[in-house]
Amino acid sequence: MRLSEFFRRNPYRPTSPRQRLVLVAVTLVTVLLLFSGLLAPHLRYLQHKLAMRSPPLPPCAPGQTERCLGGRQPVMLIAPAPRPAASR
Repeated sequence: MRLSEFFRRNPYRPTSPRQRLVLVAVTLVTVLLLFSGLLAPHLRYLQHKLAMRSPPLPPCAPGQTERCLGGRQPVMLIAPAPRPAASR
């Protein structure tokens, strides 16, 4: 057998349009299943994070100073520790 005959011969049948359509459909279904399977845990995590958010603070009513948007936040101050005596 000559080398030119080897390249001219095609031992495989070409795929029919119906077979190509089935291959494309199976490929798309596989890709969608993999994509949704890999993305589902992340989406559940994001939904959980959004559900855990605290509701936004309401705006301050006249005379209200705490627990509202624009109000004061109470802060506790702790006295610093005393300095150690200087060594001589």
